[in-house]
Amino acid sequence: MRWKKGIASFIIILLIVILIIGCNKKKENGGNTNTGENKPNGSEKLTENNEKKIMEGFRKLTSGNKKPFEIAKYIDANIAKVSKENAQEMIIGLEESQEYFSQEYIDELFKGNRQDLIIKAGGPFSFDSSKIEAIEDKSLKSVITNIYDGKYKLMAGEGSYYPIIDYDRYKDYEKYLPDGIKEYIDIKSMESSDPSMRDAELGISWDELGERLLKTENYLKKYKAGVKSEEVTRLYGEYLIMYLQGGDNSPIYDYQTGLIHNEVMTSYKKLVNNNADTISGDIVNKYIKAIEQNKLKIDSSITAKVIELHNQAIAKLEENK
Repeated sequence: MRWKKGIASFIIILLIVILIIGCNKKKENGGNTNTGENKPNGSEKLTENNEKKIMEGFRKLTSGNKKPFEIAKYIDANIAKVSKENAQEMIIGLEESQEYFSQEYIDELFKGNRQDLIIKAGGPFSFDSSKIEAIEDKSLKSVITNIYDGKYKLMAGEGSYYPIIDYDRYKDYEKYLPDGIKEYIDIKSMESSDPSMRDAELGISWDELGERLLKTENYLKKYKAGVKSEEVTRLYGEYLIMYLQGGDNSPIYDYQTGLIHNEVMTSYKKLVNNNADTISGDIVNKYIKAIEQNKLKIDSSITAKVIELHNQAIAKLEENK
Protein backbone atom coordinates (compact mmCIF):
# COMPACT_ATOMS: atom_id res chain seq x y z
CA MET A 1 0.00 0.00 0.00
CA ARG A 2 2.92 2.31 0.66
CA TRP A 3 4.00 2.18 -3.00
CA LYS A 4 0.48 3.21 -4.02
CA LYS A 5 0.60 6.18 -1.64
CA GLY A 6 4.04 7.11 -3.08
CA ILE A 7 2.68 7.11 -6.66
CA ALA A 8 -0.29 9.21 -5.60
CA SER A 9 2.02 11.75 -3.92
CA PHE A 10 4.24 11.87 -7.02
CA ILE A 11 1.24 12.52 -9.30
CA ILE A 12 0.00 15.34 -7.04
CA ILE A 13 3.45 16.98 -7.02
CA LEU A 14 3.69 16.64 -10.85
CA LEU A 15 0.31 18.31 -11.31
CA ILE A 16 1.35 21.18 -9.03
CA VAL A 17 4.57 21.71 -11.08
CA ILE A 18 2.63 21.71 -14.38
CA LEU A 19 0.15 24.22 -12.94
CA ILE A 20 2.97 26.56 -11.79
CA ILE A 21 4.72 26.40 -15.22
CA GLY A 22 1.43 27.14 -16.96
CA CYS A 23 0.82 30.19 -14.77
CA ASN A 24 4.31 31.53 -15.43
CA LYS A 25 3.88 31.17 -19.20
CA LYS A 26 0.58 33.01 -18.98
CA LYS A 27 2.29 35.90 -17.17
CA GLU A 28 5.09 36.01 -19.75
CA ASN A 29 2.53 36.29 -22.53
CA GLY A 30 0.63 39.06 -20.83
CA GLY A 31 -2.15 36.74 -19.76
CA ASN A 32 -2.42 35.21 -23.25
CA THR A 33 -1.73 31.50 -23.51
CA ASN A 34 -1.51 31.58 -27.32
CA THR A 35 2.25 31.32 -28.00
CA GLY A 36 2.02 30.67 -31.78
CA GLU A 37 3.53 32.89 -34.48
CA ASN A 38 0.12 34.36 -35.37
CA LYS A 39 -0.66 36.99 -32.81
CA PRO A 40 -4.29 37.63 -31.88
CA ASN A 41 -6.09 40.04 -34.20
CA GLY A 42 -6.47 42.75 -31.59
CA SER A 43 -3.12 44.49 -32.30
CA GLU A 44 -3.36 43.82 -36.05
CA LYS A 45 -6.85 45.32 -36.22
CA LEU A 46 -5.64 48.32 -34.28
CA THR A 47 -2.82 48.86 -36.83
CA GLU A 48 -5.20 48.40 -39.76
CA ASN A 49 -7.65 50.84 -38.25
CA ASN A 50 -4.91 53.40 -37.67
CA GLU A 51 -3.67 53.05 -41.25
CA LYS A 52 -7.20 53.38 -42.57
CA LYS A 53 -7.66 56.62 -40.60
CA ILE A 54 -4.31 57.94 -41.85
CA MET A 55 -5.28 57.30 -45.48
CA GLU A 56 -8.73 58.79 -44.98
CA GLY A 57 -7.03 61.91 -43.62
CA PHE A 58 -4.67 62.00 -46.57
CA ARG A 59 -7.45 61.64 -49.15
CA LYS A 60 -9.38 64.37 -47.44
CA LEU A 61 -6.37 66.68 -47.80
CA THR A 62 -5.87 65.96 -51.49
CA SER A 63 -9.55 66.13 -52.39
CA GLY A 64 -9.82 69.41 -50.50
CA ASN A 65 -7.21 71.11 -52.68
CA LYS A 66 -4.80 71.62 -49.82
CA LYS A 67 -1.48 73.05 -50.93
CA PRO A 68 1.64 70.89 -51.33
CA PHE A 69 3.32 72.13 -48.14
CA GLU A 70 0.29 70.97 -46.11
CA ILE A 71 0.25 67.58 -47.82
CA ALA A 72 4.03 67.18 -47.42
CA LYS A 73 3.78 67.90 -43.70
CA TYR A 74 1.12 65.21 -43.33
CA ILE A 75 3.19 62.70 -45.31
CA ASP A 76 6.30 63.40 -43.22
CA ALA A 77 4.34 62.62 -40.07
CA ASN A 78 2.61 59.47 -41.33
CA ILE A 79 4.37 57.71 -44.21
CA ALA A 80 6.29 55.40 -41.88
CA LYS A 81 2.99 54.12 -40.44
CA VAL A 82 1.43 52.83 -43.66
CA SER A 83 2.03 50.03 -46.17
CA LYS A 84 4.22 50.50 -49.24
CA GLU A 85 1.16 50.64 -51.46
CA ASN A 86 -0.38 53.41 -49.39
CA ALA A 87 2.97 55.21 -49.19
CA GLN A 88 3.04 55.15 -52.99
CA GLU A 89 -0.45 56.67 -53.08
CA MET A 90 0.79 59.46 -50.82
CA ILE A 91 3.76 60.26 -53.06
CA ILE A 92 1.65 60.24 -56.21
CA GLY A 93 -0.88 62.49 -54.49
CA LEU A 94 1.85 64.93 -53.47
CA GLU A 95 3.25 65.04 -57.00
CA GLU A 96 -0.20 65.69 -58.48
CA SER A 97 -0.74 68.51 -56.00
CA GLN A 98 2.63 70.03 -56.90
CA GLU A 99 1.80 69.90 -60.61
CA TYR A 100 -1.61 71.46 -59.97
CA PHE A 101 -0.30 74.37 -57.89
CA SER A 102 2.79 74.98 -60.00
CA GLN A 103 1.17 77.63 -62.20
CA GLU A 104 -0.34 79.40 -59.19
CA TYR A 105 3.12 79.69 -57.62
CA ILE A 106 4.61 80.89 -60.92
CA ASP A 107 1.98 83.63 -61.02
CA GLU A 108 2.84 84.59 -57.43
CA LEU A 109 6.56 84.83 -58.22
CA PHE A 110 5.94 87.13 -61.19
CA LYS A 111 3.76 89.65 -59.38
CA GLY A 112 5.14 93.20 -59.38
CA ASN A 113 8.88 93.31 -58.80
CA ARG A 114 9.13 89.97 -57.02
CA GLN A 115 11.63 88.50 -59.48
CA ASP A 116 13.93 91.44 -58.78
CA LEU A 117 13.63 90.82 -55.04
CA ILE A 118 14.44 87.12 -55.47
CA ILE A 119 17.50 87.92 -57.57
CA LYS A 120 18.58 90.53 -55.04
CA ALA A 121 18.40 87.96 -52.23
CA GLY A 122 19.89 85.00 -54.02
CA GLY A 123 21.65 86.14 -57.16
CA PRO A 124 20.75 85.58 -60.82
CA PHE A 125 21.76 81.93 -61.17
CA SER A 126 20.85 79.93 -58.07
CA PHE A 127 18.56 80.25 -55.09
CA ASP A 128 18.29 77.83 -52.20
CA SER A 129 16.31 77.75 -48.98
CA SER A 130 19.16 79.33 -46.99
CA LYS A 131 18.54 82.58 -48.87
CA ILE A 132 14.87 82.91 -47.93
CA GLU A 133 15.70 84.99 -44.84
CA ALA A 134 17.39 87.60 -47.04
CA ILE A 135 14.09 88.39 -48.79
CA GLU A 136 12.82 91.73 -47.53
CA ASP A 137 9.18 91.44 -48.62
CA LYS A 138 7.27 89.46 -45.95
CA SER A 139 4.53 88.33 -48.31
CA LEU A 140 7.04 87.04 -50.85
CA LYS A 141 9.05 85.37 -48.09
CA SER A 142 5.89 83.51 -46.99
CA VAL A 143 5.17 82.37 -50.57
CA ILE A 144 8.72 81.06 -51.09
CA THR A 145 8.72 79.36 -47.68
CA ASN A 146 5.54 77.51 -48.67
CA ILE A 147 7.11 76.61 -52.00
CA TYR A 148 10.16 75.02 -50.34
CA ASP A 149 8.07 73.33 -47.64
CA GLY A 150 5.99 71.87 -50.47
CA LYS A 151 9.09 70.03 -51.81
CA TYR A 152 9.74 72.40 -54.70
CA LYS A 153 12.88 74.38 -55.39
CA LEU A 154 13.50 77.54 -57.40
CA MET A 155 15.32 77.08 -60.69
CA ALA A 156 16.72 79.94 -62.81
CA GLY A 157 15.77 80.03 -66.48
CA GLU A 158 15.93 82.81 -69.06
CA GLY A 159 16.68 85.39 -66.37
CA SER A 160 13.81 84.45 -64.03
CA TYR A 161 13.07 81.98 -61.25
CA TYR A 162 10.49 79.22 -61.49
CA PRO A 163 9.31 76.59 -58.99
CA ILE A 164 10.04 73.01 -60.02
CA ILE A 165 9.41 69.78 -58.13
CA ASP A 166 12.51 68.81 -56.17
CA TYR A 167 12.60 65.05 -56.65
CA ASP A 168 15.86 64.80 -54.70
CA ARG A 169 13.79 65.43 -51.58
CA TYR A 170 11.49 62.55 -52.49
CA LYS A 171 14.45 60.27 -51.81
CA ASP A 172 13.80 60.70 -48.08
CA TYR A 173 10.72 58.54 -48.66
CA GLU A 174 12.30 55.79 -50.75
CA LYS A 175 12.69 53.26 -47.93
CA TYR A 176 8.90 53.25 -47.53
CA LEU A 177 8.09 52.75 -51.22
CA PRO A 178 7.78 49.90 -53.76
CA ASP A 179 10.66 49.50 -56.23
CA GLY A 180 8.72 50.85 -59.22
CA ILE A 181 8.06 54.25 -57.70
CA LYS A 182 11.60 54.41 -56.23
CA GLU A 183 13.10 53.97 -59.70
CA TYR A 184 10.70 56.57 -61.06
CA ILE A 185 11.95 59.03 -58.43
CA ASP A 186 15.55 58.28 -59.43
CA ILE A 187 14.73 59.10 -63.07
CA LYS A 188 12.91 62.31 -62.21
CA SER A 189 15.55 63.44 -59.70
CA MET A 190 18.23 63.29 -62.41
CA GLU A 191 16.22 65.79 -64.42
CA SER A 192 15.31 68.07 -61.52
CA SER A 193 18.86 68.24 -60.16
CA ASP A 194 20.62 68.45 -63.54
CA PRO A 195 18.20 69.44 -66.35
CA SER A 196 19.03 67.99 -69.75
CA MET A 197 18.09 71.24 -71.46
CA ARG A 198 18.38 74.84 -70.22
CA ASP A 199 17.35 77.84 -72.26
CA ALA A 200 17.20 75.67 -75.43
CA GLU A 201 20.77 74.51 -74.84
CA LEU A 202 21.91 71.03 -73.87
CA GLY A 203 22.87 71.08 -70.19
CA ILE A 204 24.54 67.65 -70.09
CA SER A 205 26.82 65.69 -72.42
CA TRP A 206 25.48 63.77 -75.42
CA ASP A 207 26.58 60.53 -73.76
CA GLU A 208 24.69 61.41 -70.57
CA LEU A 209 21.57 62.20 -72.61
CA GLY A 210 21.90 58.81 -74.30
CA GLU A 211 22.18 57.13 -70.90
CA ARG A 212 19.01 58.85 -69.70
CA LEU A 213 17.25 57.68 -72.86
CA LEU A 214 18.26 54.08 -72.12
CA LYS A 215 17.37 54.38 -68.44
CA THR A 216 13.80 55.40 -69.27
CA GLU A 217 13.52 52.58 -71.83
CA ASN A 218 14.72 50.03 -69.27
CA TYR A 219 12.18 51.34 -66.77
CA LEU A 220 9.34 50.93 -69.27
CA LYS A 221 10.41 47.37 -70.05
CA LYS A 222 10.68 46.49 -66.37
CA TYR A 223 7.45 48.15 -65.23
CA LYS A 224 5.18 47.67 -68.23
CA ALA A 225 2.02 48.39 -66.31
CA GLY A 226 3.56 50.70 -63.73
CA VAL A 227 1.56 53.61 -62.35
CA LYS A 228 4.12 56.01 -63.83
CA SER A 229 4.67 54.33 -67.19
CA GLU A 230 2.75 57.05 -69.05
CA GLU A 231 4.90 59.82 -67.58
CA VAL A 232 8.13 57.91 -68.24
CA THR A 233 7.00 57.25 -71.83
CA ARG A 234 6.50 61.00 -72.27
CA LEU A 235 9.96 61.65 -70.83
CA TYR A 236 11.48 58.97 -73.08
CA GLY A 237 9.97 60.69 -76.12
CA GLU A 238 11.45 64.03 -75.05
CA TYR A 239 14.89 62.51 -74.55
CA LEU A 240 14.78 60.78 -77.93
CA ILE A 241 13.87 63.94 -79.87
CA MET A 242 16.47 65.89 -77.92
CA TYR A 243 19.11 63.26 -78.67
CA LEU A 244 18.30 63.15 -82.38
CA GLN A 245 18.10 66.88 -83.03
CA GLY A 246 19.55 68.77 -80.06
CA GLY A 247 18.20 72.19 -79.07
CA ASP A 248 17.96 75.58 -80.76
CA ASN A 249 21.16 76.69 -79.05
CA SER A 250 22.90 73.30 -79.26
CA PRO A 251 21.99 71.58 -82.55
CA ILE A 252 23.60 68.31 -83.58
CA TYR A 253 25.30 69.97 -86.54
CA ASP A 254 27.58 72.89 -87.34
CA TYR A 255 25.60 75.92 -88.51
CA GLN A 256 28.21 76.92 -91.09
CA THR A 257 28.91 73.56 -92.73
CA GLY A 258 25.65 71.77 -91.95
CA LEU A 259 27.67 68.69 -91.01
CA ILE A 260 26.92 66.68 -87.87
CA HIS A 261 29.30 67.35 -84.96
CA ASN A 262 31.89 64.62 -84.46
CA GLU A 263 31.04 64.30 -80.75
CA VAL A 264 27.39 63.69 -81.58
CA MET A 265 28.11 60.97 -84.14
CA THR A 266 30.60 59.39 -81.74
CA SER A 267 27.93 59.30 -79.04
CA TYR A 268 25.40 57.77 -81.43
CA LYS A 269 27.76 54.99 -82.45
CA LYS A 270 28.74 54.28 -78.86
CA LEU A 271 25.09 53.92 -77.87
CA VAL A 272 24.38 51.58 -80.79
CA ASN A 273 27.49 49.43 -80.27
CA ASN A 274 26.77 48.96 -76.56
CA ASN A 275 22.99 48.63 -76.79
CA ALA A 276 22.21 47.07 -80.14
CA ASP A 277 19.39 44.94 -78.71
CA THR A 278 17.40 47.93 -77.39
CA ILE A 279 14.66 49.95 -79.07
CA SER A 280 16.79 53.07 -78.68
CA GLY A 281 19.81 51.35 -80.24
CA ASP A 282 17.74 50.26 -83.24
CA ILE A 283 16.26 53.74 -83.75
CA VAL A 284 19.60 55.55 -83.45
CA ASN A 285 21.20 53.04 -85.81
CA LYS A 286 18.59 53.87 -88.47
CA TYR A 287 19.33 57.55 -87.93
CA ILE A 288 23.07 57.00 -88.33
CA LYS A 289 22.53 55.19 -91.64
CA ALA A 290 20.32 58.01 -92.95
CA ILE A 291 22.93 60.62 -91.96
CA GLU A 292 25.78 58.65 -93.52
CA GLN A 293 23.81 58.21 -96.75
CA ASN A 294 23.37 62.00 -96.76
CA LYS A 295 27.16 62.41 -96.47
CA LEU A 296 26.93 63.51 -92.80
CA LYS A 297 24.89 66.59 -93.71
CA ILE A 298 21.90 67.52 -91.57
CA ASP A 299 19.22 69.07 -93.73
CA SER A 300 15.42 68.92 -94.00
CA SER A 301 15.56 65.36 -95.35
CA ILE A 302 17.25 64.25 -92.13
CA THR A 303 15.33 66.38 -89.63
CA ALA A 304 12.08 65.14 -91.17
CA LYS A 305 13.00 61.65 -89.97
CA VAL A 306 13.09 62.65 -86.30
CA ILE A 307 9.34 62.54 -85.71
CA GLU A 308 9.04 59.39 -87.82
CA LEU A 309 11.69 57.62 -85.74
CA HIS A 310 10.16 58.96 -82.52
CA ASN A 311 6.79 57.48 -83.46
CA GLN A 312 8.41 54.14 -84.31
CA ALA A 313 10.11 54.01 -80.91
CA ILE A 314 6.94 54.84 -78.98
CA ALA A 315 4.96 52.26 -80.98
CA LYS A 316 7.53 49.56 -80.13
CA LEU A 317 7.40 50.48 -76.45
CA GLU A 318 3.61 50.23 -76.51
CA GLU A 319 3.83 46.80 -78.16
CA ASN A 320 5.93 45.55 -75.28
CA LYS A 321 3.38 46.53 -72.65
